[in-house]
Amino acid sequence: MSDYQQLDEYIENLEKLLGFLRDYRKQKFEDSQTGDYLREFHHLKELLRSNAWPAAIVPEFMCRPDSETDKHERAVNILTGLVPLQKLSFLDFGCGEGHVAWQAACTAKKVVGYEIEDQPWGHLVKDNLYFTTNFNDVKQHGPYDVILLYDVLDHCDDPVAILKQAKQVRKSNGPVYVHCHPWASRHATHLYHTINKAFLHLVFSEKELLKLGFKGTKTLKLLHSMETYRKWFADAGLHVKMEAPHRKPIEDFFFRDTHISRRIRANWPGTLPHDEVTLESVDYVLA
Repeated sequence: MSDYQQLDEYIENLEKLLGFLRDYRKQKFEDSQTGDYLREFHHLKELLRSNAWPAAIVPEFMCRPDSETDKHERAVNILTGLVPLQKLSFLDFGCGEGHVAWQAACTAKKVVGYEIEDQPWGHLVKDNLYFTTNFNDVKQHGPYDVILLYDVLDHCDDPVAILKQAKQVRKSNGPVYVHCHPWASRHATHLYHTINKAFLHLVFSEKELLKLGFKGTKTLKLLHSMETYRKWFADAGLHVKMEAPHRKPIEDFFFRDTHISRRIRANWPGTLPHDEVTLESVDYVLA
């Protein structure tokens, strides 16, 4: 074998050794990262089982499965913030199970509850109350003196289109009441019905939550929620007459633990805006 052949063989062996060392370093790094992740995930699971993790909803009994009495009581509370409905027509846009519409029909002249999917409405019967999943039916029964969209916009695919539909069927200058439930709030995605712990959707990924046995309600990820809401309203040709944000301070717990703090901050480019995580809901009156 010539000197050149020996040199080529030597270089080839060095390249194989270099490739092996690179692969070894990469694997060690990945193993380290996996180990760090598993330790962090275990730590967070243990915290979740403890009493140290703050509640999403206080008092706890508000998280229980609702009885019919609870649902009607909540409907009364929702309607308390609206104008008196006597002799008026009312549309509950996104009525869900229909308890608000049923309660409104106790005083309003005519009530329509609209939802995109069938619900158990059969036991909610009144002569002046009509439920439908067809927007053409909504239009035929309109226009409406008062319209309510309660916890609807944050969970739909096209909020502006929904607002335009609402505007289309309201009477001239009739109020549109909107209740928004921002993605960054402590009880967004409605996980509190399963586990009453705050900000789970900001700490765990959807995949991690599924691994833990939890699945939240689909919610639009808004990083600047109130600015976005105002833009939706403007794009739909509606004007804000009243804006009422409801806030609750975020507990130090979420900043003391470095893993939790890092995960929450990772949802925002730049500095975490306290205005977002302290915002629980926003009520609007539109015209």
